[in-house]
Amino acid sequence: MDISILHKDTDYQLVGVDRKKLSLQGETDTVDLPRKKAGQIRLVPKTRMSEHIAGVGEIQAIQKNSPLTDPKLVWQSAVSKMENDARIQEDQVRANVYARMQAAAMSGGNTTAVFNQGIDEIESAMEQTSRIEDFAQQMPADMKAPFDAVQLTFDLQLPPGLEAPYLVAFVDYQEPGKQPIIRRPIFRELDAKETNIQTITIDEDGFPLDFTLLGTSVAVYDGNQEIATIRSPKIVGLPRSEAIKFMRNARANKSPSGSLAAAPIPLFAPSNFLNSLDSKILDTQIEVSTDANGRAQSLKIISPQKSKLESDVRRLLLDVPFYPALESGQPIKSKVTLKIRDFIS
Repeated sequence: MDISILHKDTDYQLVGVDRKKLSLQGETDTVDLPRKKAGQIRLVPKTRMSEHIAGVGEIQAIQKNSPLTDPKLVWQSAVSKMENDARIQEDQVRANVYARMQAAAMSGGNTTAVFNQGIDEIESAMEQTSRIEDFAQQMPADMKAPFDAVQLTFDLQLPPGLEAPYLVAFVDYQEPGKQPIIRRPIFRELDAKETNIQTITIDEDGFPLDFTLLGTSVAVYDGNQEIATIRSPKIVGLPRSEAIKFMRNARANKSPSGSLAAAPIPLFAPSNFLNSLDSKILDTQIEVSTDANGRAQSLKIISPQKSKLESDVRRLLLDVPFYPALESGQPIKSKVTLKIRDFIS
């Protein structure tokens, strides 16, 4: 990460040091600062990160209403329907009166009586329409509705040279009256050509009404390599339904029974996960038994060396659905023999 020196609210670069002074180079001037005054400066990260790392700023997260629950939009939709229904009813009353007038005239009936009654009906319908239109302008100021959506806003800067960058924003929340914390991932593709600072805004709805927002985080990837995060790099523990949905749609290939499907483990593993495992672990041959939902139920080491599995490897293999056996694109109950290297690489 590049470092700037902030002196009197101006960014400088350190270009020289001797026993008496620091030489600082700014965009328009050069400052020689006595070393005894070095305490007046502070080091700050530059806005642009180094070429290998993306920069993710602080997340501003708010709960909000989706269009389906926004009080103003719901009010407008309701009164708009009421106004439309009233106008239709008014037109129907007019049409009915005209039809009765015509029938009375053709049969020699009392058209005056029909007209007088019809005028009363039309005026009543018009008054109803007018009352509804007046009512529509009087939306209560205190109308509220439970939140069912979030908005995340943060600054992002990508380094040059990326191929297929995307971000994963995680929203941790609880449903009303329930204890388990749910982590919902939100995926967004990024433009590799956009290397300037950009403000990302993510609007996502579909959360339970009146949910509790506990926290948010963002990680940025290029392929399967994590290139930025504002939190712990460990990205395991997706909600099962979200993990299955993402893996099935984006990663799992259609494969015959017993064959190895695409494995997205590096996407959810800690940073440098593969580099932390030695070859003895990676070459361990295991037998994986899965249930009908594609979740690993048990592991059996069948390699002669009987290498001990690291706890994080075992946890990843057992906790994340990975579809080692698929039939017509759907997980099936099966047993598959493979090396850990084949599975997570």
